[in-house]
Amino acid sequence: MPTSTFFSRAFILRMPIGFLGFLALLLVPRSLHAQLPQLGDRRPDTLVDGAETIDPLAAAYLLGAGDTIALEIFNVPEYSREYAVLLDGTLNLPLIGRVSVAGLSLTEAEAQILHQYTPVLTRPIIQVRLAGVRPLEIGVAGEVTHPGAYQLLPTTDGAGIELPTVTQALQMAAGTTPAAALANVEVRRPSQAGREETIAVDLSAFFRSGDLRQDIPLQDGDTIFVPAATEINTIATRQESMANFAADRSRPVTVAVVGAVNRPGTHTLNTEVTSSGTPTGEASLTQALKTAGGITALADIRHIEVRRQPLTGEQQQLTVDLWALLQTGDLSQDVLLQTGDTIFVPQAEAVVEGEAQEVASATFSPDTIRVNVVGSAVSLGSIEVSPNASIEDAFFAAGGFDDREAQTGSVELIRLNPNGTLFHQKVEIDLEEGFVDGLVLQEGDTLVVRRDRSFTESLGSVVAPLFPALSVFDLLDNIF
Repeated sequence: MPTSTFFSRAFILRMPIGFLGFLALLLVPRSLHAQLPQLGDRRPDTLVDGAETIDPLAAAYLLGAGDTIALEIFNVPEYSREYAVLLDGTLNLPLIGRVSVAGLSLTEAEAQILHQYTPVLTRPIIQVRLAGVRPLEIGVAGEVTHPGAYQLLPTTDGAGIELPTVTQALQMAAGTTPAAALANVEVRRPSQAGREETIAVDLSAFFRSGDLRQDIPLQDGDTIFVPAATEINTIATRQESMANFAADRSRPVTVAVVGAVNRPGTHTLNTEVTSSGTPTGEASLTQALKTAGGITALADIRHIEVRRQPLTGEQQQLTVDLWALLQTGDLSQDVLLQTGDTIFVPQAEAVVEGEAQEVASATFSPDTIRVNVVGSAVSLGSIEVSPNASIEDAFFAAGGFDDREAQTGSVELIRLNPNGTLFHQKVEIDLEEGFVDGLVLQEGDTLVVRRDRSFTESLGSVVAPLFPALSVFDLLDNIF
C-alpha cells in the first residue's frame, strides 16, 4: 500500500549550548552534519529523505467521498485506525475534527493531516495509506456499442493502487465500433480550477505496437470520447476488430440490404461461435448479401455501396468491388459491418455472360434460383434449380417432357431484360442424343413448350403476373 512518512522538525531548544557542547559540535564529522535535522518551523509539505518510496499512482489517485484511509499516529494507538471520507469530502479525526481531503492525493492528504495535528501533538509522526477505494464514475461516449456512465473499481494490494484504464472502460461499454477512429481517442478530465483537460490517446498505436503508455489510468469524473473515422478503412477495421477492446464479433448485427437482391429489407446477421466462445465468422458484406437471399442475376457487383451513419460525425460511404474479391481474393472488399449499416446493390445495365456464370457460383449468390416452366412438361409452374443451370437441367428438374403431348423438337426461353424488353431464344432438342443449349438460366426465366390452347392457358396463368403490362396474346405476338 502506498505510504509516506512525515515527522516534525519544529522543536525549541530549551537548554543553552555550553562551551563543551559547542566544541562537541565542532568535532562532529561533516557526514554526520548532513544527517542532523535543521532547526526551524516544520513545513507540512516537506518529505523526509529516505522515506518509503511512494507509488506514482498514489499521487495520481485523488481521494473522494466513499474512500477509506488507514491513519497511523506514532505512539498514539488510540487514534490510529481507519477513517471514511464523508460525503462532504472530509475526515472526522480525533482532537482536530473535520479535515478536508477531497481532491487530494494520499501524499497531500498526509501533509494536510500532519499540519493539523502539529499544534496539538508533540512532534507527530503521521502515516496515511488507502484502506478502501470507492468506484470511479467514468463516462464513455462516441463510437462504442453502449455509450453511457460506468462505475469502475480500482484495486489495492501491497504493491499500490491499480487504477482502471482506458481499454477497461471501453470493454465495459461493450467495445468500439468499426466506425471508430482509434488513433484519435480523447480522455476529458475535469480539473479543480473548473477547466477541462483533454488527453490524446492513440489506441491504434497501443494495438499495433503494444505502446502501454496509451492505455492511461483513469481518474474519477473522466470521460472517454471515441470519435468516428472520416472514411471507412476496410483493412484497418478488419485488423482492429481483433482487439480485446473492440466490439464482440459474435454479437448480432442488424443491417438494411436494398437493390438487386432477392430479399431486400432489414436483416440480422448472426455469427456462429465455437464451444469455447470463439467467433467462427464475421458480420461482413458477403454474409449480408447471402442473408438477403443473394444477389440477382442483374446485380452490378462492381459498384456496391456501403452507407454508414456513425453516432458522431457525418455519414460514411464506401463503394465496394466484389468482382475484385472474386478475381484476386481481395478481402478488403468484404467490409465488416455494424448495426445500422445500409447496403445498396445497383442493377447492371447489361449482363456479361461469362461473368454472370462466375458470379452465380459465388458465396454471396443464392444457393438456388427459381424459373417458370409452362407448356407440356410433367411438372408445371415455378421450380428451383441451381445457379448456372441450363435449360436441360431445368426440364429434368420439372420431371422431363410429357412425350404424349409435348413436341420434343424445341424449347423457348423468355427473359425480361432490365430495360423492359424481352429476350427470346429457341433451342432445338434431341432427347435421344441430348442437347447442349449453351444458355445459363437466370432468376425469373420462363421456359415455354408448344403453342396450343392448353399451352396458352398455362402461359397466361404463369407468365401474366411476370409481365402485367402485356396481355398473353400480345406477349405471344412479341415472341412468335
